[in-house]
Amino acid sequence: MRLISNLVVLLLVIWTISMAVTATIGLTVYFPFVISETGDIPKHREESTRAGIMLTFAYYGVMHLFRRNIQVYPINFLITFLFNTIVAGLYIFYRHEVPLEEYAVAAFWILCLGIFYIASRPMMKDYFT
Repeated sequence: MRLISNLVVLLLVIWTISMAVTATIGLTVYFPFVISETGDIPKHREESTRAGIMLTFAYYGVMHLFRRNIQVYPINFLITFLFNTIVAGLYIFYRHEVPLEEYAVAAFWILCLGIFYIASRPMMKDYFT
């Protein structure tokens, strides 16, 4: 499972770097590889990402305020961010009455969240020893 998770992370890293590079040359591309002719990202996707970022910031801020400062691995941050983005995104998608195909994007992120969550847990054999 860790191999699958590492492969998914690698593919997402390649995707995010390519999106950052295309943004610096003035080309707007959003998930999965949709090139925007007008340079606009759909409003519901912008709102979902922004809400996910803000909820993740709030989560770690509250953890700090309640003195729950613990070392967090990068995979745990990804899990927190994806969870917050998915929850906020599904509500925003529903509120904007987006086409059903847009929910496939949310389904992909839910699949990634599941893979990352399972890969970050102790191995199954540890439960039986």
